Amino acid sequence: MKYIFIPVIAIVLFACNQVQPVAKQSLADSLHTADTSSIKAVSPVHMIIPGKKIGHIYINADADSLAAKLGHPSFTDAAMGALMMQWTARANGHVYETTTYSHRNMGNADNSVSYIKEIRTTHPKFKTADYAGVGSELKDVMKIYKLKQRAVPGGTDKKTSLYDDYAAGIGFEVDSNGKCTAVLVHAPGDSSVTYISLHVQQKTKSPRK
Repeated sequence: MKYIFIPVIAIVLFACNQVQPVAKQSLADSLHTADTSSIKAVSPVHMIIPGKKIGHIYINADADSLAAKLGHPSFTDAAMGALMMQWTARANGHVYETTTYSHRNMGNADNSVSYIKEIRTTHPKFKTADYAGVGSELKDVMKIYKLKQRAVPGGTDKKTSLYDDYAAGIGFEVDSNGKCTAVLVHAPGDSSVTYISLHVQQKTKSPRK
């Protein structure tokens, strides 16, 4: 009898070794489940890197150099060493905003440089490597980042909530339906800039050159 069972055991072991591991669903696939078939790798020009950049705009870069990259801003406001600039884009009947807040190191040797401290965008083209961005569901984004709810600076819209991961350097504005409406990037661990309101009222137009 033992000569009958040995081949059977060998066959079972061989079959087990041939079983392929089940592929895990990527986090990107769990985001935007309605259009997963159209998800592609995010291009560098639309990449959000927490704590570092949104597209061509980098944290701690010189804000004065942005006009050469993005064109003249549609709005500027400056006071006490601080500078806010905003660019708008129109697409498919929507107006999207990209806003920066920067500050000069007053009294220091480099006080001529306005360093970018925070970036905010409402444009859905900008995504993280995991495809999180405007349009994402809060419940999905919270799988990626350690988000905590914060007060929305300015408090202009009671229907909007702010969830920020200070350590990573990224925050998400979310509407009452739990959908992301804006992404903010700041230096990792820098919570001070999250108290700055980037919900600007475009009353002051920057002069055209």
